[in-house]
Amino acid sequence: MTDDGISSRQIAKELRNVVRQRFTYKRRRSARQLAKSLRVSEATMRRVIQDDLHLHASHVTIQPNIQDDHKQRRKSFAYWVRKSLRKKDHGLILFIDEKYFGMDEGLTTPIIFKPGETLTHKNYIDIVLPRALAEGQRLLGEVFIYQQDNAIPHTHKDSLT
Repeated sequence: MTDDGISSRQIAKELRNVVRQRFTYKRRRSARQLAKSLRVSEATMRRVIQDDLHLHASHVTIQPNIQDDHKQRRKSFAYWVRKSLRKKDHGLILFIDEKYFGMDEGLTTPIIFKPGETLTHKNYIDIVLPRALAEGQRLLGEVFIYQQDNAIPHTHKDSLT
């Protein structure tokens, strides 16, 4: 009990309600500023936000810094593709990307790893490449171009050999 007769549970409940209302009113706010305005510690504010309200900070994804040299090399590659590949070959390119997929009867089947497991060069060689070969042959025929997105497992020295 505090001096004014309020239990610590009641104080915590009121604090959660106040923080919830402030986040409802304005989604983007600093936990540090909120802790300072409510006169509680930053650790307490972090516990309320993460553990009680189940809110987590969103981090801004930093985009790669593309230099003029990169742009020029991309343009020259695009010109090379237009000059070297025939139009009918453009439809024979199988692109790969690990980030997003849809479960609504897509063209290829997704490869799902166990929770906490990440794509390494070994998984890429043992799991992804055989599936990509099978899916490419099923969708595009025996002859197709496999285009990866320069992710680290794709460019590992063992993956390139």
